[in-house]
Amino acid sequence: MRLLNVFSAVALFLSLTSCVIQAQPPYSRPTLVLYNWAGYMPQSILDAFTAETGIHVKYEVYADQEEAMEQLRTGKQVDLVVLDNTYVPIAASEGLLAKLNYANIPNFRNVSPSFRDLAFDPGNTYSITIQWGTTGLIVRTDRVEEPVTSWNDLWDPRYAGKIGIWPYDREMIGIALKSLNYSLNSEDPDELAEAEEKLIALRPNIFLIDPNLPTGASHLIDEENVMIYGWGYDARDAQAQLAAATYVLPQEGTILWSDNIAISAESKHKTAAEQFINFLFRPEISALMVNELWVAVPNDAALPFIKPEIRDNLTVFPPFEALAQAEYYSAVSAETEQRYAQIWQRFLDENE
Repeated sequence: MRLLNVFSAVALFLSLTSCVIQAQPPYSRPTLVLYNWAGYMPQSILDAFTAETGIHVKYEVYADQEEAMEQLRTGKQVDLVVLDNTYVPIAASEGLLAKLNYANIPNFRNVSPSFRDLAFDPGNTYSITIQWGTTGLIVRTDRVEEPVTSWNDLWDPRYAGKIGIWPYDREMIGIALKSLNYSLNSEDPDELAEAEEKLIALRPNIFLIDPNLPTGASHLIDEENVMIYGWGYDARDAQAQLAAATYVLPQEGTILWSDNIAISAESKHKTAAEQFINFLFRPEISALMVNELWVAVPNDAALPFIKPEIRDNLTVFPPFEALAQAEYYSAVSAETEQRYAQIWQRFLDENE
């Protein structure tokens, strides 16, 4: 009788335990928050990652890199953040980024040697470049009197009021420096003074492009404008609508840009974040980014999966000789940053 009671008790316990287990929700996968520019990550990639892993990715956007930095500094809960090469070392020095564990990112082997161990992040300790491109001039060839070849063509008085610029201080000061054949990252007071005066002299020639626009191509289509400065995707949109649109890398040298993915030091899902980074560097996934966005990726293994018309497009993948005088932005001293701010404020005041 006692043995029967024991068996009954065990059966009852197992029955109750089974009910409890069945009542629990299934294992919940984390949701990653990716903080990036608007439109810089195809939704198809996020959906493919979720379909394979069950990990959802919430895409949040910032207006510019300063906003991204301020949000990181105030402890915004993001897992992955995309920063340009100027801001990666700043974020790392402030303890805002987590070190990457490459045991979880085996696809790093696909990254081109040209994009490894760069000066702004030695050893790729905190970041990996996911996109890169050039800065140049998108020109209406049917509206210019002579071929455009130089940054100095922005100052041509024949095109006064017909040149669009994005209102970004570092870019415009950099263009002024490049037009004078100085380094993009000059901290020399005399060179900066010269660049300041040249930038002010540009005022009659330009109008400001709304930074909320996805590209500046619209300014070349329906109006009398001649050119804008911009990037490969501006050129793509313009060329898709205008046979007369061309993309020029100025002879003084293009300005290179790169977007680099990193993990926030505040992330509670570091391993899942590394899993996402590893996913991005699958050859077919990197190629999907190129095919949808028309931006270059530093993944040599992706080349066979990229559409030939994009892979062979010199706007997206320029020849090495066109990059001979190219420069990346680098971090400058606090004093130079303050000087840049003064130059830019004077330029804006001239616009009023």
